[in-house]
Amino acid sequence: MQKLFKFVLLLLISNFLMAGNIYDKQHNEPLTTKISSSDPEWIKSVQNAQKTLNIFLKLYQEYKDTEGVSFLIKVPLKYGNNTSHFWYIFKGRKNNKLCGKYFELPKELMKYKNIQVDDKEVEDWMINDHGHLYGGYSLRLQRKRLPEDERKSFDKYIGIKVYENNDLLK
Repeated sequence: MQKLFKFVLLLLISNFLMAGNIYDKQHNEPLTTKISSSDPEWIKSVQNAQKTLNIFLKLYQEYKDTEGVSFLIKVPLKYGNNTSHFWYIFKGRKNNKLCGKYFELPKELMKYKNIQVDDKEVEDWMINDHGHLYGGYSLRLQRKRLPEDERKSFDKYIGIKVYENNDLLK
């Protein structure tokens, strides 16, 4: 149960980046933050995620049934004139599409609770292996932009103990 709780917290906090949502219990509404899609660091994080997506998919096949290991993908949702970016629990591939199940969406976006997307639509991916983070390029960017004195509590809150070296994935 504690592993599930940490997984849930990881999903919630990681949704801050790129207008993802985090649930505000006090107001019963999602909170959002924004970053420009032209931000060079954001662009680089998406490029890195795309370059290593094949590794994520290979690791999913190998470890998908391992207790305490969570696989997620981050994709943009376009609705009306808006685009928001959400993490989905990765559920594998179907009809050559990547499948995900929502974790938390605003009520008005529940029609997107299950997704099937092309590989090129994935903006980020992450694996949380008992507190060891692999991938999570946008999450790392978010953490990097926090003041130094807030990073330790951020890590504790999302359940990450070790940010593994992503350069080893390339």
